[in-house]
Amino acid sequence: MELKLVLPLPTSVNSLYQNQGRYNPRTRSYQLTGRRILTKEGERLKKEMSKIATNAVKESDWDINNIGDRFLYMDVIIYFNRKGRDADNIFKALQDSMQGIVFKNDSQLLPRTQKILFDKNNPRVEISFTPVDYVGVFESKEEALEFEERCYDCRRYLDGRCSILTASLSGEIKPEVSFDEDGAVCQEYQQKKS
Repeated sequence: MELKLVLPLPTSVNSLYQNQGRYNPRTRSYQLTGRRILTKEGERLKKEMSKIATNAVKESDWDINNIGDRFLYMDVIIYFNRKGRDADNIFKALQDSMQGIVFKNDSQLLPRTQKILFDKNNPRVEISFTPVDYVGVFESKEEALEFEERCYDCRRYLDGRCSILTASLSGEIKPEVSFDEDGAVCQEYQQKKS
């Protein structure tokens, strides 16, 4: 499964957000609240990118619910309008505009800049989303399933649960789990008595 998008080049994160201020009638001055809010340009750009992402999702087999909490590679090719721009400054706008449409939370993303090019006539960002192959601490879904199947015969596996298995599937490193040429091995495995 893969989702490809072409989005307009966002302005720098420095131009997308501003410090919020409120007028204080007692002091007759504006005071900063400490909050960062979108500028008008930021709101316009976020709305435009969200609309493009929504249409792309509708036209593809991408399903945010099927993705769930899995991690996603976010491969990006950036076409800047000029040299000297900072690639890191555009990711916040991209991720915020697609959250809830392409993925549930931007903490799921593994952004990878593949290339930076320059096109002053058509600045843009080409993005490709693909789910990662690994599951938790396991290299693949198959390796995770093999590990889980061994758990069924373990005395620690009670009521369909094991804290080591649950932690490993969520990506938590556990000292009880080691890896060898045959895959993952649980050091706490104790075979059930027949």
